[in-house]
Amino acid sequence: MNLNLQAKLSSDLAKPYAKNKQKITIGNDVFIGAHVFINASRVTTIGDSAVIGSGAVVIDDVPPYAIAADMPTKIKRYRFASDMINVFLKTKGGFGMKKKLTLT
Repeated sequence: MNLNLQAKLSSDLAKPYAKNKQKITIGNDVFIGAHVFINASRVTTIGDSAVIGSGAVVIDDVPPYAIAADMPTKIKRYRFASDMINVFLKTKGGFGMKKKLTLT
């Protein structure tokens, strides 16, 4: 193995796999069930008030107010009707939450 490549790989032992990955933004009021796997190389956003069922394998972004489950994740349904979701998105949820969690 090339010594420069080996030095690059071992330079950050805490996160050797996350060198050039985009950040994952998790919206407000999101529920992520137990044993969920989120593919960090493909997922960039989990929308506000989304629900991800236990044991799901998330390989694509999850839109706001969606209920997602299965392996790979499929959108099962939305928590509200589309007109209500549009109102919530325009008013930023109406819950007074302004910060989103960003994982690096």
